[in-house]
Formats: sequence, C-alpha cells, structure tokens
Amino acid sequence: MHNKKRLMIKIVCTIVYVIFIYTMYAAKKECIYLKWLGVQCPGCGMTRAWIAVLNRDILGAFSFNPMFWSVPIIYVFFLTDGHIFKSKWINYLILALILCGFVAVFLFRLF
Repeated sequence: MHNKKRLMIKIVCTIVYVIFIYTMYAAKKECIYLKWLGVQCPGCGMTRAWIAVLNRDILGAFSFNPMFWSVPIIYVFFLTDGHIFKSKWINYLILALILCGFVAVFLFRLF
C-alpha cells in the first residue's frame, strides 16, 4: 500500500507541476534562468516543444528543444524510483546519455 500512496503523490505532484508550467507559458513568463543569467537553460523550449508534439509537429519540437523526447523516459524513471530495467548499469547509462544530451544542447546554445 505504501508504494501505491507514493505513486499517487508523484502523480499529483506531476499534475500540479504541469498546471504551473502551463500557467507560466500562458502568461508568457520568461524562463527564470534566461532572465537572470541571460542564457537559455538546457530545458528552455521544452514547453513549446511538447505543444508542437501535441500538434503533430515533430520537426518543430526538435527546433524548440531537441531533448523533448527524453521527458517520457525521465518521467518513467521518476515514477519507478529509477528502476526501469533490472540492471542498474543500464538505468545509469540511459540517464547518463540523457544528461549528455542536455549538456550538449546547453553548450550548443551557448556558442
């Protein structure tokens, strides 16, 4: 029962987070990272990318943030406490590859 309650808390947190992000998007609020530091964060464009995906514009999604595809994977990791596969090293490898992708996007945008 403990795991079920924990999963429900994670889902409720997700819903609250999505509502917050959508509200910020609808209010046309600028990314805090961009506003304070003057550079795009690795997640900048993610909301616009997912709106493009929902409108079946995959190329547009890649142009907003090429790491948009990683969100469902990261979310499954979040829901399963990082245990998608039985092998720990495969779980870590996938997360490391996603991290490298976000770092690459950040560096590309910097230069």
